[in-house]
Amino acid sequence: MIPASSLFWPTFALLSLFLFFACVIPAALSLRQRRWLLLPSLALLAVVFFQEQCTVLVIFQNAHGKAAQALSRWFSAMPPEIMLAALAAELAGVLLLLRSVIRYEKSQITSMSVKEAVDSLPAGVCMYLPSGQVILVNQAMEHFCRQATGSMLINGEQFRDCLFNGDLSAACERIWAGETPVIILPEGTVWALAEHTAPYRGDTVRRLLASEITEAYQKTLSLRQMQKKLSALNERLTAYNREIVALTAEKELLDARLRLHDQMGEDLLVMKRFILQNGTEAEQKEIETMLRRNVSFLKTGRQGEKKDEYALMLETAEKLGVHIHITGTLPQTEPQKHIIAAAIHECFTNTLRHARGDTLRLNIAEQEEQITIRFTNNGLQPTGPIREAGGLASLHVLAESAGGTMAIAVQPRFTVTLTLPKEVSNGLSGIDRG
Repeated sequence: MIPASSLFWPTFALLSLFLFFACVIPAALSLRQRRWLLLPSLALLAVVFFQEQCTVLVIFQNAHGKAAQALSRWFSAMPPEIMLAALAAELAGVLLLLRSVIRYEKSQITSMSVKEAVDSLPAGVCMYLPSGQVILVNQAMEHFCRQATGSMLINGEQFRDCLFNGDLSAACERIWAGETPVIILPEGTVWALAEHTAPYRGDTVRRLLASEITEAYQKTLSLRQMQKKLSALNERLTAYNREIVALTAEKELLDARLRLHDQMGEDLLVMKRFILQNGTEAEQKEIETMLRRNVSFLKTGRQGEKKDEYALMLETAEKLGVHIHITGTLPQTEPQKHIIAAAIHECFTNTLRHARGDTLRLNIAEQEEQITIRFTNNGLQPTGPIREAGGLASLHVLAESAGGTMAIAVQPRFTVTLTLPKEVSNGLSGIDRG
């Protein structure tokens, strides 16, 4: 038996007390994890506590009652080797329990691991019940709440109402992107808010997200400045394009007059042959039509006033002998009007030069968001595939620049199809301030 006055018992008591506190750690972690390890942790904790109490009885020798005195004598009579071996076994048990708990934390999804993962997100996350009770909030949202409202996040519903409709802290600004509020914090960062709902344990949980969009917001402001410059440039380019179309039409008119002037000689020879050979009545009518058209065309002069693009194209085509039939309504908005006027010019020119026809038909159909214009003529059908070059290639580029398309079909008849959007944006729409 080891004497009660020996230093062995105080040392043993200190070691047992250390093991007792060490056992509390795996027991608490197991309780949080709700695992079977809670039972061995509590059992080990009880054994160490019993051991500590017995050691106290031996040291102070103040046991009252026969059972306590018998327990004190039994415990003090134990060999020191067995007691030290028990301490070693208890320490090994504590280490094994801690190892199992730590491995479980690292390999399983627990509530703490979810909280740590949410805290690592750069976006703010807050989940709360309709009553306002906060279920989950990460560090980014807590920081955002302090900056935006000047207080801690306690009630989720009140926090949401403050962000969407309430008064923000000084130097904060609220703007709107459609129905989504955007908050500019005093530190200069910009946050977009979004809210969702989801079922949760028979109730509805509300989720509030705050995403930082500082870089996108700064780029939007830069693009708005660029939009103003591009709109002004677009207006100048539209005016230049009108002038180009007018000059091109005048050039075509001049070239046609020169060709008709050269053809007058051929017409005189035809008339001479008709007189000498006593031509038929049909040939006489054809000559009369030819002369009437040529003389009418040569008598026209330059108009002094500036004409509408459509009117200019229709008049030029009529002077060149091409009749244009329009089904539908020609759009009057830019740049659609300019593109269609350029297409009319290109198509009646090709009708004269290549198809040798005298009628051009336009079929205009309006859909919900686009306009479709089909150009056909009564001239000769092409014998092979059509290669986009010259005016057709330029028209294709012009249509695509406005967000539209151009297609060419050969069968069953030669058709040029333009598809243009009803609204053409010259820049990016910005965020309306509210």
